[in-house]
This record gives sequence, C-alpha cells and structure tokens, in this order.
Amino acid sequence: MITGELELNSTSEDILGCIDGSSYFPKFSDDPFEDGDFNGDSWWVHYQSLEHESIDNTITVRTAPADLINSNPPLPPDLPKERKVKDDMSPKTSQSSRKNHNIQINTAEDGFAIAEHGLLSRKSTGSKKSTKKSAGNNSNDGNNKEGRWAEHLLNPCAAAITVQNRSRVQHFLYVLRDLSSLTGDANHRLAAHGLHALTHHISSSGISSASAGGGTFASSNPEFFKDSLIKFNDISPWFRIPNNIANTSILQILAGQDQPSNLHILDIGVSHGVQWPTLLVDLSRRSGGPPPLVRLTVVNPSIDSDQLRSTPFANGPPNYDFSSYLLAFAKSNYINLQINKLENFPLQNLNSQVINSSEEETLVICAQFSLHNLNHNTPDERTAFLRILKSLEPKGVILSENNINCSCKNCGDFATGFSRRVEYLWRFLDSTSVAYKGWESEERRMMEAEAAKALINTGEMNERKEKWCERMSSAGFIGEVLREETINEARALLRKYDNNWEIRVEEKDGCISLWWKEQPVSFCSLWKIDLKVNDN
Repeated sequence: MITGELELNSTSEDILGCIDGSSYFPKFSDDPFEDGDFNGDSWWVHYQSLEHESIDNTITVRTAPADLINSNPPLPPDLPKERKVKDDMSPKTSQSSRKNHNIQINTAEDGFAIAEHGLLSRKSTGSKKSTKKSAGNNSNDGNNKEGRWAEHLLNPCAAAITVQNRSRVQHFLYVLRDLSSLTGDANHRLAAHGLHALTHHISSSGISSASAGGGTFASSNPEFFKDSLIKFNDISPWFRIPNNIANTSILQILAGQDQPSNLHILDIGVSHGVQWPTLLVDLSRRSGGPPPLVRLTVVNPSIDSDQLRSTPFANGPPNYDFSSYLLAFAKSNYINLQINKLENFPLQNLNSQVINSSEEETLVICAQFSLHNLNHNTPDERTAFLRILKSLEPKGVILSENNINCSCKNCGDFATGFSRRVEYLWRFLDSTSVAYKGWESEERRMMEAEAAKALINTGEMNERKEKWCERMSSAGFIGEVLREETINEARALLRKYDNNWEIRVEEKDGCISLWWKEQPVSFCSLWKIDLKVNDN
C-alpha cells in the first residue's frame, strides 16, 4: 500500500478519469437511489470531522478507510472515462518534471491500479499565489455538463441523503473530501463548498459555520469589507450591471415626472451603499440640477437567525456604516442627502408612516437580490408582501433577482433544491475564476464564501424570471419598458468585462437579463402600479 505523497499537476477532467469506474469505492446497488441503512445519526460521527479538515492544493495519494475498501461502487455513469493529467493548476516546474507528470490514465487498467492505493487528494502548498493565473479559465466552457464534475458528485450525494442511502452518502463524502480545494479551479471550489453544505445538512447538531473557508461579510473587517466590494464591482459585473440598470431606471422615473420633486429611495437590497455614489454623480449632472432633497431609507429586514446566517450578500460586518462615506460624497457633489436606516425591521410592517413618505416626493423602491430570501414560505405570502410595496404608492419598483433555470413546480425536497443552488454557485465560481484571473486573495475567498451560503439557504434561491413577473402582475404591477439609453449604457459598461458575459433584452416583458457563458444569471426589471387593477 502506498502511503507517501505523489504530487501531480491535474485538471478537473483528469481527476474524473482517475476516479471513474475504479474498484476502490463502496458497492452500490443497481438502483443508485435504493434506500440503505440510514437509521439514526451514529454513522455520521466518523465523517463529521471531514468538514473541519483543511482543504488545499497538493494532490496526494491517500489510503481509504477500511470500511470503504471492501466493495466496488461505480461513480455516475456519465462521467468521463479517460483523462490525461496535465499541469494547468500547479506552479510552473521544469520541462522534465512536467514530462513525468504527463500520465495517461485508463480506467480499465491504470485507474484500477491507482484506486488500489487510495484516492487522489488536493493538499495546500500554503502559498496564496501558487495557483497559476490560467486557472480561472480552466472551467471546461462553464456550461459543459461533462466538464462540471463537481456537480456529478454533489447532486447524487444530495439525492442519496434524501432517500437515506447510507453507503452511497459515505462514498460521495469521501470522494468529495479528497477532491475539494478552495484554491483550485471552479470545480474544486464548488466541491469544497458543496461538501461543507452537505455535512451541515446531515450533521446531528445541525449547526455549522457559514462557509467552508474564508471569512464571510459578517465576520470581516469593515474597511476590508468596503474595499473588497468596490474591487469586486470593478472586476465583475455580477452586481454592477444590475446596479447600473437600477440607477438609470431611477433617472428614467425622475424624467417622467411633471415637475421637480424630492427623490425618496427605499433600498431593500444587498449593495451595502456601493450602488449609490454613481447615482449621486448622475443626479448632480442632470439638466436642471439634482432634486432639492434625496432621501435614502435602507431596510435591513428581520429574519430568523438561521436564515440570516445563510442569506448570501445580505449581512455586512456589525460595525460597518457606509452613511458617513456617502454623506461626505454627496456633499462634495452638492447633493442634499439624508439617510435613514430601519434595522432588523419586520417588512410586513412597512407603511407610508414608517418610511415617512409624502405625496410631494418621488418614491422609488429598489429591491436588489433580496426578496427571494425573505421568510415567505408560500407564493401567496410573497405576493402579499408585494402588495404591501404597492400600498406605499411608489412611482416605480426596480426588481433584480437571480434567474436560474428551474423546471420543477415545487422544489420542496432537499435534493432538487440543492441542485438548483449548486447550479447558481457554479456560475458564480466560474465567473469569479475569470474575474480574479486565477489569483488567490482574501477578497476572493470572502466573496466566494458569501456566495456559497446559498447552498445552506432554506429560501427560494433560484426562481425563474417568468415566475417573478407573474407574481408582480398578480400584486397589481405592470412592467415598464426600459429606455434605449439604459440598455446601451449597460452594454457599454459590460464591454469592460470578460466577453463571456452578455446582456439580453426580453421583448415580451422588457426585462434586461445578464448571462454568463450562454446561461442566465440575473435579471433587472422596472415596474409601475397598474392603474387598471383594483385592490380587493
């Protein structure tokens, strides 16, 4: 039995070639989802420590636990059968050294031999800059399901948990542990965060840290948090494009008013103040000058503690306060700005008196990536909340949300909901690999850890755009077509980023959608009260 370390330079596809079809893993039945012995939580004690082990870069040969060697399960049959180990993910080595690493692995022969000696595992070199810059592009086209090997492990594991198949769960947890890395390509990172989420789900305590590694928003230093958000918006359009569309939509609403008025923005979003400096500059440059008064009411909703911890991007550091920065910036641009915060506020209590709204001002509600996380358990409750927003009589509601494909009408079971959230996180990790150009940093680790909270989030993570449009219409709103200038400005801004990003305008509903590698990521829409609809 080999017990030493074997350093290999590998890609995501190479690793699948090593593990696919090997005789190393526990034997599964012909039906991969046949119920196994899953009585009680005692079986999980041995594997619970996997969640807390460090995950890193070096690939090592490991010996399997004795109770896992005795049987031969196959991995999912659609995984690649043969892969070539390359050196895309390691620091540069000499040509002769790389030549030794160029190993052809055939699952029928070499794969069996490698499986006999254990499982290839990634171990850290300890250097944040050791990941090669090209790692960000090692994502197998992003939407190539065969190349996205982490999903072939995470989703079957979630399905096995759902049907309580103990042996299959044990198998996938061990494979995921050995292939996880927070400093690898998007697949390795997804495996790491997915492993953390799965162990969180089946842990007997049900309590876990919010991320697999790296600090999240809530645990970061306020100054570092602010700088990281600004940097992320500079290198990725994930939030910047929706924020830009929201700001130009506010200008569109103001332009449609008969006479100048104060502007009141009700902010139910996740920008943490980063969205608004650009709007203040645009307001200062308007013909006729800015509004006499700009009021910003920021709502931080009260959510139960478990969901609060697992809400992506919503919770900043406890001592973070962007108000002083924003007020100083507004003053330098000759904007009369007032900021009011509603902390831990129950959104069902929103009314005109609470936000101090008046008929003399233009009220705009900006809901950016937050409504899907509110604790509304049924579609009727969500529509009821939108009716509360309508009761405030806004001149416009800007809604930006995730837009991930979903073919199910009711994604109530764990496996189905988990697969949707995995798909969401894949697109984030794949795009950030490109945005950060493969380089490691604490900023990147924090952003990815925050996004990974989606995997343990219990709310509706990835509803389709069509469902949100239907819900807005049911609440008494009608879609407003965004101006051509708004669309052109967003497209011009998008040219700054990687050419895998794309903006699409939906002719049917006027929404602007942001796409990554031909897959939808998010949408931004503008809504006004439908005067033809009478409230019952």
